[in-house]
Amino acid sequence: QRLFSSNEESEFYFMRRVAVSRSHSLDTMAKAARFMEKIWIRIAKRKGKVVGESKKELKLAGASAFMKMGQDHLLGQHHHHVKKTVALRTWSDIIIEQLADPFGPAVTLSELVGHNEVLIQELVTPHLLRVFAEMIHDHGPQPRLLRFFKNITSVNGKSIPANQEALLRVLWVNKITHRQSLIDFVELPAQSTPSGVHSTTHTLLNGGACAIGKKGTAAERAVVPPKQYLGREVITSAEGLPSLGVTWYGLSEWAEYNDALYFDAETLGLDVYPLRTPSDDLIVPVEEFCWVLEPERLCHPLTGKSWPGSWADYLAGLPTDDERLAIERHRQMADYFLLQIQVFMAMVENRSYNVIRHFQEVFSYPLLISLCSNEQLPFQIRAACLDLVQGLYVDRYPQAPNCGRPSLPELVWVHSLIEPVSLTDHHALPRFKLDEGHKLRHMADPVMSFNNDQKFFLVRLLSLNFFKDLGDGTVAHSDVPRNAMLRAVLSINASLISFGFLSDYQKLLDLAAPLARALDGRLDVASMHSADGNDADVSAFAAPELEKLAFDPPSKRFRSTDTSVAITSAKAECIDIFAAMMNLFEHFRLEKIIAVYKDCFDSPQIGRDVVPGMPPRMHINIPHELEKHWDLSHRARHTSRKQEALVKVKFGPSKGMCPLHEHLYTSFEGLFIGDDGSKLDIGKMSNTNMDAVLLDCLMYDDDALFERAMALLYRKYQRRGNLLQKMNQVIMQDDERLPVFNSLEILEAELQNFMYEIRTYAVWGVANQISGPLDDEVFEEVITMHKKLKKFLEAPPTEKELASGKGNTIRRASSAMGGALMGSDPRVNQMQAEQHPINRDYQEISRALNLHKCLLEVLRFDYNIAYKGSVATKEEKAASRMRLLATVTEAVQLLACFVQSNSSNQDLILPQIDRVFKLRNVYNEMPPIEFANNSEEEEEEEEENFKPLEGST
Repeated sequence: QRLFSSNEESEFYFMRRVAVSRSHSLDTMAKAARFMEKIWIRIAKRKGKVVGESKKELKLAGASAFMKMGQDHLLGQHHHHVKKTVALRTWSDIIIEQLADPFGPAVTLSELVGHNEVLIQELVTPHLLRVFAEMIHDHGPQPRLLRFFKNITSVNGKSIPANQEALLRVLWVNKITHRQSLIDFVELPAQSTPSGVHSTTHTLLNGGACAIGKKGTAAERAVVPPKQYLGREVITSAEGLPSLGVTWYGLSEWAEYNDALYFDAETLGLDVYPLRTPSDDLIVPVEEFCWVLEPERLCHPLTGKSWPGSWADYLAGLPTDDERLAIERHRQMADYFLLQIQVFMAMVENRSYNVIRHFQEVFSYPLLISLCSNEQLPFQIRAACLDLVQGLYVDRYPQAPNCGRPSLPELVWVHSLIEPVSLTDHHALPRFKLDEGHKLRHMADPVMSFNNDQKFFLVRLLSLNFFKDLGDGTVAHSDVPRNAMLRAVLSINASLISFGFLSDYQKLLDLAAPLARALDGRLDVASMHSADGNDADVSAFAAPELEKLAFDPPSKRFRSTDTSVAITSAKAECIDIFAAMMNLFEHFRLEKIIAVYKDCFDSPQIGRDVVPGMPPRMHINIPHELEKHWDLSHRARHTSRKQEALVKVKFGPSKGMCPLHEHLYTSFEGLFIGDDGSKLDIGKMSNTNMDAVLLDCLMYDDDALFERAMALLYRKYQRRGNLLQKMNQVIMQDDERLPVFNSLEILEAELQNFMYEIRTYAVWGVANQISGPLDDEVFEEVITMHKKLKKFLEAPPTEKELASGKGNTIRRASSAMGGALMGSDPRVNQMQAEQHPINRDYQEISRALNLHKCLLEVLRFDYNIAYKGSVATKEEKAASRMRLLATVTEAVQLLACFVQSNSSNQDLILPQIDRVFKLRNVYNEMPPIEFANNSEEEEEEEEENFKPLEGST
């Protein structure tokens, strides 16, 4: 592939690297050399250079001659650029050529690309992925090779969908590579287990069916399972959650460069089930296979042997060299297995729907819950599986942040639908739900069609069980496995509360105390040991009889170390959960105060007699309407029938003040100190001094934790100011009716579905073996939604809106500069004639509903994604590119309506305007040429026949 479509010099040196590299096939090297030749001649002719040799002589000279002449030709004007480029290609060539060496190159390349997006784009190709997969096949299960796959899927928290799907093609879809490279799970029938029933069901339901009381109390409250939740049919069945084994392609006499992954289970000294897979591979109980990852806790329960304290002592106690060698190989396989699960999580991260669709067929929700709740598995495995639950089932559509709302608190309200709310109401806090008319409600798949906030009850139960095991909350920095599980539990709970599955005050109260204990670093210790000096057993975690080794000096716990990353990450997740709680509480307070305002405006005694001329409805900003008559901060204006007096107010209500002012002030303060308001304090909910805890978090050598702790501490003392700020942003609609979409509820639902379709463009907009054929139906839905939104922004105001003072429109003026640049182009004149005025009120509603986020997501489209390793015809790739470009074009046109003469909307788009600039020549660019698949004649024909699209200006 050409990595640089508009920079011929860069193309030349990239092709030169391919042409002289020993890691490519001869055919590929020859095609790259011919491509170099064409670039070199084209540059020479355009710059007036004399080629000096005929085309035939250049071909005979070979790749080295092309490299030499290209360097001589370009060094004069691009000396610095060429030196950097040549140096870059040199070190990367050396590393790639030495990947098969046992130490160094693979790890070096993995670490380099894992932190550099530019290197990932330049070096990671389908060919390089196949090289690493072949190395696993040739040299066996080496974790260093899988670590490279994990690092190329994302950089700095930003996933790379092209690489995620490329890994899916190389490792998963290719059945031969899959069998030679991966360890698979096997779900076992109940009769194959020793007791005839599965072991994890009882532990999950009985051990976790309670909520912990506040810190310092022993109170526990029974958690009653709801009537319906995801996985209920499995967990309440006679067999319960499945028991699992692992299997792989193994041989008793394994050697490098054969077809098997590694030695079989019997050679590794593992107990196997009497059953075999259809391919005649052995099956090992997953507990038996993984115990070596956490021997301090699992050695005795699973092997019957006491753990001596270290692997050196354990190996010394084995009678033969063969047993010691088998244990070393077993440990290598277990490490590989753990990293494999982490690679799967990296492949689905940030909603990579093509990968999710393939993995969901194998990793069912009950299967993963069984692994997460199995106490005889190492915490690292359970944490990795819980992350996979989050990636496959929680962080995906139809779940959306802010409990499915555009924002929290919500900013668009309908006057006629506002009702008083109490904390005891079921709907007091926003929660996940699918309305009856939602397009997913009647799907057969319960993962998509489940319609209430009890969906992930099993995850909540698992979390409560884990928090119960935390005991007094002491966290040992040396206990890396348990800290990894703590981080995973907190991470998935942060997602649950964001998506609206913990939006119940009692659920939040159950969660607050264990969160505070995990966040309070003053209880942390360096390590914990049992009375015999060994590391603490998990079943007795934080028990009084354990010896706790404190940090010496105490400030040592703040330092950044290899073991501190899991600690600081877990504390950052705790703060994110508390911040999400405060979002819910802010929404609740805003809804209550809006109900107060509604009562005031609907009351003839207050809304019309006290303030003559006050409109019966508020349409735009609530405080702004009131400030026309009162200054709510320091002064109150009193209007009576006989006289008008001005009374100074220092703070709070004053004697003899306006009744409406006094009522509003009392109601506002009640949001924080009243019966409901006093309950919404995270310090009181957790029975913890949150100021001291957050100040302690500021002391850690971790920038992300410092930032979150400072933000939460500031927000804790800015609750009133934040609420007033949100009140100024509220948009009040008189009723729910809207043009084009009929109602506000329908508009919000369609925007949520619109965002999902945009994020899945790699599914419906690409034709290949991963995503299937092009989806005409979804493409038409996306284009139609763009047009409907444009029509909505151009909709004229209703008579009712005009009568109430709403209905502001903006006439789109033609640009004088644009006219001068375009001349008398009839297409421009036609476009200007077709333009309609923009409805400013609908611009404001669109901003409050986050329309701009949808459109900016479209501008992130990789419209050349079909050319990046997809197995498809040229026609399918061209059709994919044109569909995605058509979608981007519609988004840019809609974005123009969104920002027209609206400074607030313009301020939102301006920081991202570079995405629009990058599109200015997109229709004039030739699609990428995949030189490895095309002949020279085909390349020349494509280049000659390419014509820019009409209307691209």
